[in-house]
Amino acid sequence: MFCPGGSHRKIKESIRKTYGKKGEEVVQKNFTAVDQTLARLYPVNVPGQVSSRIEMPAVVPPEAPAFVQQVTAAMLAGMGDRLPVSMLPIDGTYPTGTTKWEKRNISQFVPVWEPDICIQCGNCSFVCPHSVIRAKFYHQSQLDQARKVLNRHRSVR
Repeated sequence: MFCPGGSHRKIKESIRKTYGKKGEEVVQKNFTAVDQTLARLYPVNVPGQVSSRIEMPAVVPPEAPAFVQQVTAAMLAGMGDRLPVSMLPIDGTYPTGTTKWEKRNISQFVPVWEPDICIQCGNCSFVCPHSVIRAKFYHQSQLDQARKVLNRHRSVR
């Protein structure tokens, strides 16, 4: 059985503490699951260097803006932790329109805001996995000055 440092004892203590109130049968079933898992563990040899010849495509296309090339691409590639804070906008805002460069192939369609059925709950922008529906809230005085093409809810026109 592979279990460095006897950590299985700590795991079982945690199981007893967590599930003890549910009865000894539940505790024993969890102990069995741990024992069976440990009995089936085996070492995996990882080669010292990458052997794949597959070249990964660029995260964002070369025509993407500098911010997308330098900041967004690093985040999309899973290397956001390597970005220095100085690369991020000082006021915490991101340039608009950057999501169009994020081609993650997570859907075959792009959601669209439907102003005729909107009840102004804000949930669409909150749950949209594509970040294409964004709610912007402005004081009425700013909207009076806004361009006529600005998409806004019928109640503020």
